[in-house]
Amino acid sequence: GRKNHTGVTYRQLLSDRRFWLIGLAYLLVGISIQIPFTFLSTYAVQELGFPYETATRLITLIGAAGLLGKLTLGPFSDKIGRIRIMALCSIMIMVGCLGITFSHGWILFLLTFIFGIGYGACWSMYAACAADFFSKESSGTIIGLWTVYLGIGLTISPVVAGWTADITGTLHWAFIISGISGLGSVVLLLPLLKNKKTG
Repeated sequence: GRKNHTGVTYRQLLSDRRFWLIGLAYLLVGISIQIPFTFLSTYAVQELGFPYETATRLITLIGAAGLLGKLTLGPFSDKIGRIRIMALCSIMIMVGCLGITFSHGWILFLLTFIFGIGYGACWSMYAACAADFFSKESSGTIIGLWTVYLGIGLTISPVVAGWTADITGTLHWAFIISGISGLGSVVLLLPLLKNKKTG
């Protein structure tokens, strides 16, 4: 296989099960995160009857919760492991998205906050776990390739979610898709919980 400057072959990388599990989990996380960012305020105004000013506060809340998640869960991953925190982030994102679909009032704000904590912490975890599972010399290449998967998720999710909203007349299904994607990322990460670095 063709080599990059570190001597790691792309063929070896692309045949590594761990590379694909984490990369596809990242793609699904991208889907889970982008849908609420794209549609949450619209959903709150059009379907829940929130004033526009209140609806925009939901996005602000995600940002504040995201900062909290990054500051707390990030350092915690040094003690209990990246994959555990990545799975926890996906669970929080999943719970937030599915909860948003079926909640109103202050509960909606609480679930949006939970979503935000998971969202804030997950990005740095995926970057950090490249060096945990693979050689430090190849981690830049791996992070770059994983980010392509993330980009695919971020790109296709608003299109699919918008299409389902037009077909069904509600944004409920968009958030359900987002929650299912979060669950999918957890399932993909589970086989890696006991995995060790092999170089």
